[in-house]
Amino acid sequence: MAFVVWPRTASAVEPPRSGRTVTVLKAQEAVDWGLGEAVQAMLARHLRDGAGEFRVSLSPVSAVSYDPGEIARLHAGLESEVLVMPYLEAQRISVFLFDASLPGEFVVASLPLFGGGVARPTNAIIRRALKGSLDEALAAYRKRAFKPLPKTPSDGTSEKEEDYAIRVRRYRDSRRLFGELSAEEDRGPLYIGASIGMSRFGSSGRSSSTVALGAYAGSNVWDRLQAEVGVRVFTFALGEIDLRYRLPLAEKYVTLALGLGMAKVLALVAETDGFDQTSFYTTGILAGPGLSLEIPLLGAQLRGSCKWYIGDGKSVILGSYGVSYTL
Repeated sequence: MAFVVWPRTASAVEPPRSGRTVTVLKAQEAVDWGLGEAVQAMLARHLRDGAGEFRVSLSPVSAVSYDPGEIARLHAGLESEVLVMPYLEAQRISVFLFDASLPGEFVVASLPLFGGGVARPTNAIIRRALKGSLDEALAAYRKRAFKPLPKTPSDGTSEKEEDYAIRVRRYRDSRRLFGELSAEEDRGPLYIGASIGMSRFGSSGRSSSTVALGAYAGSNVWDRLQAEVGVRVFTFALGEIDLRYRLPLAEKYVTLALGLGMAKVLALVAETDGFDQTSFYTTGILAGPGLSLEIPLLGAQLRGSCKWYIGDGKSVILGSYGVSYTL
């Protein structure tokens, strides 16, 4: 449920005209996540999607306080009719909106980021909450439903100096995180990939190892759940079906995924001395866990994985590395 500040009485002001200049201020953060620039750019993209309603630009500064004098100085210095500023907290995200035609007034809308004992929300959750908060704030803006700003006079000198030091420290990390946010937003529902690695398979006390080539296709069926089908070729052609859950990591430069899959020997590809290929070929369904690591790189995902299938007294261990691309 969104929280929106509404006035006690409706303001008798003409509705805003289209094509107004809007400046998105640098996000303020009550948590040390370093996402100020990323959230600011995400908010600007949402505003630009408004069918030409606004002319959007970004500002390298944020509001030091909500004092009417400070907001008026920002309007004048940035030459912007509307200021929009995101505010990120540990449990929610808010969007503040200030209109130069209504000095001393503002509107704010907030949405919770998540519930439960999670240390940090995912990028997808932040995007949804930010978009929802913006939609609520714009609804109030179009209705001219503003509330007076609180009077909080302050010279702001030492506060500005401290804020600048924090911005410099966060600048490097936030740019890197924004690159990852952008890449994740472009992730499509389907992907394909290929791999190369080693296989070790055995039964009845005998085992053998050989090179394994693989190909797979998958779908992002849910926020973190993926379904894949694939074929692995070594001594046998092995058909695979997997479900993978991508674990939420605090810093998502590497994605860890746990999987559970089933496999079936489809064909005999090559002979292996001292090994009963016929017995292995007639094996029923194999099943077992998997673990993989993925690293985003230039629009692709580099993947290293290990799987272990067992069943009918047979065992297959597959280790591989490869690359996948979103369709």
